[in-house]
Amino acid sequence: MSAFSGLTDWFDDLRTALAVLTRLPMPHPDAGHAQHPVRAGRVFPLVGALIGGIVGVVYDALLNFTVPDLAAASLALGAGCVLTGAMYERGLAATADQGQTTLGTAGLMALLVAFGAKLGVLTSLPIHGTLATLVTAHTLARMPLPALAAWLPGDDSAEVPAPDVVVASLAFGALIALLLLPFGPALTALIAALLAATGAAWWARRTGARPEDALAAAEQAAEIAVMLTVVAIWSE
Repeated sequence: MSAFSGLTDWFDDLRTALAVLTRLPMPHPDAGHAQHPVRAGRVFPLVGALIGGIVGVVYDALLNFTVPDLAAASLALGAGCVLTGAMYERGLAATADQGQTTLGTAGLMALLVAFGAKLGVLTSLPIHGTLATLVTAHTLARMPLPALAAWLPGDDSAEVPAPDVVVASLAFGALIALLLLPFGPALTALIAALLAATGAAWWARRTGARPEDALAAAEQAAEIAVMLTVVAIWSE
């Protein structure tokens, strides 16, 4: 395989990941037929960084227009939901409701707790730390997804991420965290993301959640865990 072909594969994976993880009008490679949709998991952290960056820019912009902190944080988090189609929140609610088709009390409470936790963290951060925190949180929240997809039981006919996809995703996540945070906080945030995501995915599957809902719950748990970890460090 030539270097150009390898680079094209990475760009194809990025476009596929953007189409899977966001609602951006992103055409799939090869006239709408991605050859390796599972392989695109290796760049999930990069898409997470983009999502976190957009949420952070929206939040900072609203604050610059003198929008109150609480309102700005709420609107920024809402922008993130619009960007992703609220797929993670939907999966979290379905997991809490144990698969029922309509939003129940447990699902509503899970959404309220998750949104409230993010809102509280965002309004507690110093303004100079919001962008780095959001990018790190969204990056590390998507970093474990290929590994969890390979680990979680599912349809035997479904393709699972290869080891090199899992390693690449973990490497991208760790690299971005280390670029944005000092070594100690970055390592702590990375560990928090892995523990939270693994615990949430395990619990979700124990309750009978679908694999995709279990992954969504894992993403939300990891995102909140990283945000809480970073705000605790900033508060010291």
